[in-house]
Amino acid sequence: MYCSQCGTRLDQRTGICPNCGLEHEIPNNIPHIKENPTPDNTYQSHNQQYYYQSSGEWSSPEYTYPNHRAAITEEELPAQYKPLGTFSYVLLMLLYSLPLVGFIFLIIHSLDESNINRRNYARATFCWMAIGIAICLIFILLFFVLEFFLIGSILGSTPAPMPIR
Repeated sequence: MYCSQCGTRLDQRTGICPNCGLEHEIPNNIPHIKENPTPDNTYQSHNQQYYYQSSGEWSSPEYTYPNHRAAITEEELPAQYKPLGTFSYVLLMLLYSLPLVGFIFLIIHSLDESNINRRNYARATFCWMAIGIAICLIFILLFFVLEFFLIGSILGSTPAPMPIR
């Protein structure tokens, strides 16, 4: 049923137009959407519940959109999700660069659940550290292999020992 003044769809429970506020009389023969429908006149498909009306049509309740404009402030976040500041990242970078203590803290922070941002930063640092170590090992291995073959090819043979005087 629609409003005779503005053409907006009427609320079938109250008969009041949500747009202009004009009250309409609702005849008794118009089917109403039940608040708690019985299982005989409903079915659910893909998390959408449909209601069977006496007119023989299936209808769904009108959807109201959630308020996406409500911003969450940093104080409302749980401690686990609070972001780290720039100074915290700099201090963590310095801490992780210490030879043995930094590696221990890196492992502890990688497994810690108290702050997800710190945990993810520690895991990313751990990955970069593993990549750096792998690249260094490749270069060291390449250096020794090339040194062995180059010295052997330049001299033609293995170098002779120096005479002792």
